[in-house]
Amino acid sequence: MMCGCKNIVIEDSVEFKFISSRSQFKEIFAPVETREEALSYAIVMSGYYPVFNKSYFKDGYRYFNSKPRTTVVQEVDGYYLVQLFDYKAFGCGEHPYYTVVVRVDKSGEVSEHRRQKSFADPEEDGLCRD
Repeated sequence: MMCGCKNIVIEDSVEFKFISSRSQFKEIFAPVETREEALSYAIVMSGYYPVFNKSYFKDGYRYFNSKPRTTVVQEVDGYYLVQLFDYKAFGCGEHPYYTVVVRVDKSGEVSEHRRQKSFADPEEDGLCRD
């Protein structure tokens, strides 16, 4: 599943707000003060997705390391590390999934902290998708 979203609409008490940029999103929602906020913030700002159910990691997949753990959020001094996932949807050949750790500073800055090729579905090895 892929999100083709370019804009976000939020309900703020009595009105709806249209958010069309990351800077506008940061202006409204920063500072990031809890692990739950860091998770939501990382998903919106990075475009990566969480996995909460271990059954997502099927036995038939090819794992490049050990099976990854589901999404977690760690609070470190002044920032959060949020483990999310990314998928190479387009192109020919292997379509791997990546474990991506996103750093969310309490100030609202977001950066990719670490990316690791994690697993692939062997049934998609010959798939070409544009």
